[in-house]
Amino acid sequence: MTGIFEFVETFHGHWRWIVAVVAVVAVIKFLIGWLGKGKVTQLDKTIAAAFAGVMTVQLVLGVVTIIGVIIEGAFNARLHGEHLVTGLIAVGLSHMIPMRKDARSDASRFRTGFIMTTASLLLAVMNVVLVRGSWMY
Repeated sequence: MTGIFEFVETFHGHWRWIVAVVAVVAVIKFLIGWLGKGKVTQLDKTIAAAFAGVMTVQLVLGVVTIIGVIIEGAFNARLHGEHLVTGLIAVGLSHMIPMRKDARSDASRFRTGFIMTTASLLLAVMNVVLVRGSWMY
């Protein structure tokens, strides 16, 4: 892969660290809110939105990378297709964090936020390991 696609692929690989940091902050904040019976604040909504945002950026970078792989003629349906579908599911979960005001209790929203963030993060880690062989490689 050459040019812009190579740059985007590299950026996609490095962006996972931003995703990891924001995910860990979200998981900890939502767990503290849930177990501490906290009230949902603007900060919680911002953290949820930030996590969904960094996950979405990661997905867009991945899609651009896959376009480059297709143009290059190196698309592997099992590897790249599975990576894309798993990424889509992880991003979907990241957008399901319920920090908006609704009929549920704050504890319920924190619990669901914790579960969705954790599930999304686990899928993302599994997805990286699927493609790279390990998280650190």
